[in-house]
Amino acid sequence: MAVANRRLHLLSLDGGGIRGLSSLIVLSDFMKRLNRSRPKDDQLEPWQLFDLIGGTSTGGLIAIMLGRLRMSIDECIADWVELSKKIFQPKHRKFNLLRVVDFLKANGRFDAEILEAGIKEIIKKRLSRRYGAAEEEGGEEGTEALEETLLLDQDQDDDESKVFVCAIKGEDKMPVFLRSYDNEKQSDHYSADIKIWEACRATSAATTFFDRFERTSQGVRQTFVDGAFAYNNPVSRVYQEAIDLWGDKESLLISIGTGDKPDSSMTGGLKSLLAGIVDIVLATDKEDREFKEEHLDLIDAGLFYRFNVPGIARIGIEEYKKLDEISAVTKSHLSRPDTNRSMKFCVTKAVEVVELEPQEDSETEISAYNPDRQEVGALLRNIYRHTYAYSEYLESIPTRLDGTGEWLFNNQEYRAWRDLDEHMVLWVTANPGCGKTVTAKEAVKRLDKPENGSRAFYFFFKSGNMNQTEWRHAICSLLYQLIFRENKLSRTIFPEYHAKGDPLFAEVNALWKLFLLVLLDAKTLYGRVFCIIDALDEGESDTQDLIIQHLGRLTATEGVKFLVTSRPSINIQRKNQSPSVLRIKGENGLISLTSDISIMIDREVKNLLEEYCLPIQSCRLLAEKLKARSGETFLWVSLVFKVLRGPGNTSMAWKSILRKLDEMPKDLKQLYEYALSRSPDIGDTKKVLCIILAAYRPLSLGELNILLRIDGAETVADLDMFLEPESQIEFVVRSLCGIFIYIADSKVHLIHETARDFLLGLEVSEKSDSKLKITLVDSHEIMAYACIAYLRIPGYQEYKGGILSSYAARHCMDHNLESREIKDGPGIDVFCKYDLGTPRKVDTMIAEICDPGKSNNIYFNICYQSQSLWDGRSTAAIVGLIWTGRYRNKSILSISGHSALGKLF
Repeated sequence: MAVANRRLHLLSLDGGGIRGLSSLIVLSDFMKRLNRSRPKDDQLEPWQLFDLIGGTSTGGLIAIMLGRLRMSIDECIADWVELSKKIFQPKHRKFNLLRVVDFLKANGRFDAEILEAGIKEIIKKRLSRRYGAAEEEGGEEGTEALEETLLLDQDQDDDESKVFVCAIKGEDKMPVFLRSYDNEKQSDHYSADIKIWEACRATSAATTFFDRFERTSQGVRQTFVDGAFAYNNPVSRVYQEAIDLWGDKESLLISIGTGDKPDSSMTGGLKSLLAGIVDIVLATDKEDREFKEEHLDLIDAGLFYRFNVPGIARIGIEEYKKLDEISAVTKSHLSRPDTNRSMKFCVTKAVEVVELEPQEDSETEISAYNPDRQEVGALLRNIYRHTYAYSEYLESIPTRLDGTGEWLFNNQEYRAWRDLDEHMVLWVTANPGCGKTVTAKEAVKRLDKPENGSRAFYFFFKSGNMNQTEWRHAICSLLYQLIFRENKLSRTIFPEYHAKGDPLFAEVNALWKLFLLVLLDAKTLYGRVFCIIDALDEGESDTQDLIIQHLGRLTATEGVKFLVTSRPSINIQRKNQSPSVLRIKGENGLISLTSDISIMIDREVKNLLEEYCLPIQSCRLLAEKLKARSGETFLWVSLVFKVLRGPGNTSMAWKSILRKLDEMPKDLKQLYEYALSRSPDIGDTKKVLCIILAAYRPLSLGELNILLRIDGAETVADLDMFLEPESQIEFVVRSLCGIFIYIADSKVHLIHETARDFLLGLEVSEKSDSKLKITLVDSHEIMAYACIAYLRIPGYQEYKGGILSSYAARHCMDHNLESREIKDGPGIDVFCKYDLGTPRKVDTMIAEICDPGKSNNIYFNICYQSQSLWDGRSTAAIVGLIWTGRYRNKSILSISGHSALGKLF
């Protein structure tokens, strides 16, 4: 399929010396998975899949080998290993006859001539195969001529893989990009006459290892060093080059690293270079983080993946003798469940046949206004601030088992809603733990069939998760999905967006009207449009009222269908009386989950049999007992299997399993109590659960590690000492929280809304441990102290790539406010509402890092320069804490973009 009518595939490769082997192993795993569904005589190689490959240093060499020389992965690995052994061979002192100790040359560099010779040999070997036997046509001269082949491929078709590598000009230290193609959007004075081997040498001219590379072009001397200090992670450049070449075309971008920050155990003859290498790796991690923050739309659409193997950065980038270790660690990382899952999703996206529609307008003109790509991009970024990681959240939901969920899809009401124009809204209610969310995910999959003229968009409410609790969040998320898929749908929004700006996204009724107009345009484009809204009962009460009101007024003229799920609720049922709304009431026994739950039990028991090699008879008895006790909820069954697989379970003998089953209550609440009573450390368990309950979004294991163990830490060295080892934190969290959490893509989620209800409604009896009592106020106080303590640590921005920086800066004040005694009432301002006149210890800590009159005003600098981190409430509170009774400087509020807050002081 021509590039013009399909999704692009882009590959970015980091530098990393000998650790480039890790990148190749990761890429090999990806290609093998991708080719499983293809005939054996039609296996793809990277140059046939990727439209653009960009790399720096080691990554640049590999990019040229894969793309320009069209080598297979196996060929590339073999040649790379051989080349590494040659170029990183140290010089030996003459008296060191036994060669017990390796020594570098006196100037600390390896022999660049060996590198050049090795590169030329690879070029001759691979190009002679590609262009025919040069020996037969021109003998030695023909072979030698191949090594002088230009990087620029004049015969390249538009659909063939393009390659660029990054280097630094020695004269002015500015980056330069050496390309195998013409980029008409960029000024390029180097690519026209540079040879393949010269480009390889330029991108790999690390001055700490090899002499800088010099060449002459048209009588002018050019000097290059490798691009690691500027573009060791070239992901942003890869993305920009793709835009230059193909415009705003949908693309799948894969970025492969060569290890995280090395620690003090770094090995190799170049340990003295550790500081410089750490700087490169930190810059690499920072580039990855900033790219993700800038392109959240790619992540949510499942179109960006980063694979970076931890634990190999401690290996010196010249240590060719540790290739086996690099290989073993990389393969171990690829077998991890989270990495395996990410790789699976990445391959799924790569094999998707996505034929993009032509960009011309349809016969029905949507709007007279025609925004350009930059305007649409800016609009999407602004809308996204009011949404959530919708694609990531959808993927975290378990996939429906074959044969389950048919209670909905075979229901007559569902089919009538799906197929008949007069039915706009279908409302499905069922008791907690019955699998509504899993079924909603399956509905998205079944209804999103563009080949049948049907598109589906979705929103999943989630209490406790910021941007997943309000109707405006839902509308913004649905709008974002619509416009991201088809940019021309933005035309309807722009007139009002230009008039109101970002405040438009806080006006729910205005948003709803615009949303309906966009949906009508989408219906014109696609044929049928479905919106799935899950777990309405987890939205705020005002949101529930608004949705019932808005959906109840829909008529057949809108032509758009909504599927809504919720728990049965008196409030929802009382207000949802519109005759146009179809209802499926699962709580009345109209649906039976017995068959579905039986399928789930059989699947889980089969998994146990395979994991633990249990006797078949034991598995059969286990399945029978569970089916007899499971009732009508998937959740109970799921939690039972979590207990059986839990870290505290030391035996899978039948009597041990039987004893555990007898201990476990059938009631869901009692099962939660049972799990909590088995905590190995109730204090730590409570703290982790408080952090999860109060967090405004799911936290990564790395973030949770810092928040859990930061008490008493004043320096980065303290953090290194206090934190759980990265390899152990997942085990620690699972051990502490058991059935209350699940981990997806290294992010920690509460298992279910019933768990939140249980924890926050926990009653402490006289006999029970008072440590079990959990409140949201206490939870927010724990988070406020932890975030502020983190922001006070010098150098926190660089610690582990600043992993917690954005969250702590954005939400520390929110947590502080929510941990206060709130005084509400008509007309009350922020200062009085949160009793800011009564400072607490944490307020003093905040003042220390926010006061512009002090040298460590870290938080102030972050927020002052980035208005996106401020909201009115937090700004008013911070200003109130710091300036009230002292400066009364209202101008600071105007500068920060919140002049209206000056009225508070």
